[in-house]
Amino acid sequence: MAKLTRVSLFIMMLAFVSGFAECYKPVTKNQLPSRIKTVAVPAFQMESQALRYKIESRFTDAVMRELAKVSKNSQWYVATTHFHPEHSMGTSFPAGTTFLYPKAQQQDFDEFGAGMVDTFSKRSPAIADLLQDAKYPRAAQPFDRDQKLDLGGVHVTLTWLGPTHTRGDTAIFVEEDRILFAGDLAMKSAFPAFASPYSSGKTWLASLDKLDAMRPVKVVGSHGEMGDASLISEYRNYLRAVQSRVAQLKSSGVSVTDASKTLTAEFEAKYPNWSAPARIAGAVQAFYNE
Repeated sequence: MAKLTRVSLFIMMLAFVSGFAECYKPVTKNQLPSRIKTVAVPAFQMESQALRYKIESRFTDAVMRELAKVSKNSQWYVATTHFHPEHSMGTSFPAGTTFLYPKAQQQDFDEFGAGMVDTFSKRSPAIADLLQDAKYPRAAQPFDRDQKLDLGGVHVTLTWLGPTHTRGDTAIFVEEDRILFAGDLAMKSAFPAFASPYSSGKTWLASLDKLDAMRPVKVVGSHGEMGDASLISEYRNYLRAVQSRVAQLKSSGVSVTDASKTLTAEFEAKYPNWSAPARIAGAVQAFYNE
């Protein structure tokens, strides 16, 4: 990884990016490899009970202690890919930390944040415990479309690409290393989730073109293993196929309900190794609305 000389960047992502394992050692190990200077910090750690951290202070403190061993930086930036709790909460960082996200993500925090925390809390007592005292971050100046950072020899670009998975989806690109943190916009072996009433299939396809134009050598999705730029093309091929089939069925007078049943079976068979096939119906609905 390229060296950060003045400041450090955190990227809040889910803990289960198994292909990026070294960047998650601060949570469960006593040391962070010295060569790692840019860290994608997971917002949840759901291993054994003994290794779990409260999402608010205990988790952040553990990460900060490990980073202090390899960096003397006193200025911190925290970037979030979108507003869902497992991607954006647990932000009890030192005073003076700068939180970075677009205005659309702030709109999601304000409109859906409390309801999303309630939804997640009902999934299990363990998650409810993690979220009990957690807070969403607050950016002093949310950006419109792009935010560029010069971190002293490392340049990072944050780009708002929603509404896709959510209204405020944000990609984070480390230019020198050509590492793309794609959030839920491009993931390995998982159907994309249209999780917002604002989600748009056309926007998602256009966003994938923008991600491709960055020419990443590694793509880190929010869930699953890290991959390369083929993750982007796989999502594009899938979404284009859904778009085409929806157009065919819609022009034939097939209802969205019947189309969802037909295409869920069709694409689940076409992508047997992809997880979460229930999400296919959301893609069908989004394209029907367009």
